[in-house]
Amino acid sequence: HSNHYPERKLFMKRLIALLLIFTMLLCGCGSQPQETEPTEVPTEASTEAPTEAPTEAPTEAPTEDPTEAPTEPPIVYRHPLTGAPLETPHTTRIVSLSIGNTYDAMPTLGLSQVDMLFEMYVNGLTTRFLALFGDPTGIPAIGSIRSHRYHFTDISQSYDTLAFHAGYSNAVGGDTARSGIPHMNVDTNSSTSYSFRDEPRNASGIARMHCLMAKGDGLYAAAEKKGYSIEFNPDKDYRMNFTDELALTEGDPAGTVTLTFSLSDSRKKSIFTYNAETGLDAFSQYGKDMVDGNNDLPVTFRNLFFLFANTWTDANGYHVSNLIGSGDGWFACDGYIIPIIWN
Repeated sequence: HSNHYPERKLFMKRLIALLLIFTMLLCGCGSQPQETEPTEVPTEASTEAPTEAPTEAPTEAPTEDPTEAPTEPPIVYRHPLTGAPLETPHTTRIVSLSIGNTYDAMPTLGLSQVDMLFEMYVNGLTTRFLALFGDPTGIPAIGSIRSHRYHFTDISQSYDTLAFHAGYSNAVGGDTARSGIPHMNVDTNSSTSYSFRDEPRNASGIARMHCLMAKGDGLYAAAEKKGYSIEFNPDKDYRMNFTDELALTEGDPAGTVTLTFSLSDSRKKSIFTYNAETGLDAFSQYGKDMVDGNNDLPVTFRNLFFLFANTWTDANGYHVSNLIGSGDGWFACDGYIIPIIWN
């Protein structure tokens, strides 16, 4: 949004395209060792004449020690969203879930294990998360699950996700249907194989609308039952390539970066504080650290992208952003921040 801004004075003069940032810092292949031809060490010739002639000729000609042929480096499989090394190829389709992000919906559950997290305005003064998991299996609860939005359809298309949500409005539902994305409403009052209402959470005073949770173990089976493929598509261009040698060593120091969402007289801040020991940024908002309600672990990130997009409000009061084209932004990692252009 044009009036979202990180509270940083930045002096980098050059603008770097988002895809170039990915190429330089997040992706590409590490350099391979250069192969050289094996060399032989010459043996020293004898200067003395033999005192006795050999009585027998050698029966076999001497042979050189065998050398091993150079081998190709082992194939390294990577997680499609994080680039983390994998022993086998990733096979499961990416899952996206609409997550509530109001003060009275805290704590969220499952976000200490999220692979990619988007935060954006959805309607009025409310921001909401779209959480992406390469495989949510094993996460007991993810949520709270809220309704789908226009932005989430666009992002789900980009990452070929299975989208899970708690319903949607007629306007958003029509847009979702036209897009053709595979999606599923998990809004149920009773417990199912893929969702449940967190009754203890509700009893603690949290509104029932903020108590719907998805079960990581049941999402793929639910999608298959609806006829959706749960297989990862390796032929789709996810525009994600990675390297193990990521290091941002220039730009403005960014020990703490604050993103302020502003609309009318309202302000909502998302704060990221860098920890040099872990190499991660810890997320805080509403005056408290973000922790996962499942395990009390902090919600942390390695790479932060702040992307400004042309945004407006439709006749139904929902925010719509143009995510096609390009715009300004910032990239923060390793305690530094630099300007970028995304596209």
